[in-house]
Amino acid sequence: MIIFNPKKVFLNNINEIEICLDNNGEMKTYPMENENGVFKYEAESEYTNYFFKSKEKTYCTHKIEYVVISTMSSGKSTFINALMGKDIMPSENQACTGKIFKLESLFGEQKDTMCIKKEGKLERYILEEKILRDLNMEEDIDQIDIQIKYPNICNNISIYDTPGVNSFQNKDHKNITYNFLKKSKIKNIIYILNATNLATEDDQFFLLDIEELKNKKDMKIMFILNKIDALDKNKENKEEIIEGAEKYLKENGFENYLLFPLSAYCAKLIRKCLNKNLKTRTEILDLKKYYNLSTIEDNLEKDEIICLGNFKFSVDKLKKMLEETGIIKIEKALQNIKEFKPTFSLRVI
Repeated sequence: MIIFNPKKVFLNNINEIEICLDNNGEMKTYPMENENGVFKYEAESEYTNYFFKSKEKTYCTHKIEYVVISTMSSGKSTFINALMGKDIMPSENQACTGKIFKLESLFGEQKDTMCIKKEGKLERYILEEKILRDLNMEEDIDQIDIQIKYPNICNNISIYDTPGVNSFQNKDHKNITYNFLKKSKIKNIIYILNATNLATEDDQFFLLDIEELKNKKDMKIMFILNKIDALDKNKENKEEIIEGAEKYLKENGFENYLLFPLSAYCAKLIRKCLNKNLKTRTEILDLKKYYNLSTIEDNLEKDEIICLGNFKFSVDKLKKMLEETGIIKIEKALQNIKEFKPTFSLRVI
């Protein structure tokens, strides 16, 4: 049963409320029974997400918050940038300041922004790469909050990006991440594993801490097996690597988790290309390599194409390649409120 009490979210004069149930993209709307100003929906239709509607407005009444953690060079920043379809987070080689980044969903026509608290005052900026880079280097800032649109996520989510737990430049980064997990009310973790360097000592030590914390706080966890495209196909089998990761996690006490293989770098390149924001020669050449290696057929004479220098890319093929990277499945999972633990919020869409 789903219950909605308008008084708790300061909505006045609401006479009729409908509930929209989203089952993996299939949306259906149902009326809710009104009992003394509290609306209830009791049917058992399948859903992975839900919204409330009143007077043609949609109220998203929950938010799912995630903490993203990994050891260095697992592709954490690349994963977050792939969700955005553009380069927002500094590369792991640059992000050595020990800051927490909060990336919160932004809806409507507002511009992407960021804010910090400095000397007791809140400062807000339009999101620009240079300003973010400069703020990242300021030592007296512990957290940078970014309000940004997730182009392929309609739910209200926040992702907290934490320092790499095995930074060779600063041994305190592990403690910063662990203490943040320990003190925050966030109940969902995204842990990124490196498929090309699985079961490292650093990973194993921190996973033991995470497993203990997970049980104490009743947390949900999603593992992402990143860089699955970087495996040597002549020597390594994708399915065997996934099975090896599952065995490794079981040996470290993890059960009832989600595991997704991912090619974050390829997904980021494709989205930047589709957004016509792929500019550097290195990235264009890298995308061309992925494009030529893909077994998906194209028809450059009939398909819509994107031209980058001397190269032509089929939009249809790029979209199919994006599905194969694994990023779409992860985005659907991130919005599943039955799988992860939401916190209460209110957004008008």
